[in-house]
Amino acid sequence: MPCLVALRASGVWLFETNADQTWCTFPQDSGYFNPSAKPFMINYGVENIVVLVEQLKQDNVTLIDEIAEYDYGKFVHVLDPEGNILELWEPTDAPDQADATE
Repeated sequence: MPCLVALRASGVWLFETNADQTWCTFPQDSGYFNPSAKPFMINYGVENIVVLVEQLKQDNVTLIDEIAEYDYGKFVHVLDPEGNILELWEPTDAPDQADATE
């Protein structure tokens, strides 16, 4: 599973991931990245999104929305200090993967 390691050093959040990289394009006039003025979004797979969001709130990170839950995982969007939108995703365990570990 992709995972995000968030480290706070000198007041800065540093993110490191061991996930595979995926690129997805959107139309140039898409509003999907709002409120960021940037034409891209970075998506990180995380573990325990609820705890991570509470930590980010304590550090006054700008939350764009609340955690949304779907069949394929939980999502929330935040802005980094440079105005980039970050999507945090906690994927759900696929049933075939859960069975393989038993």
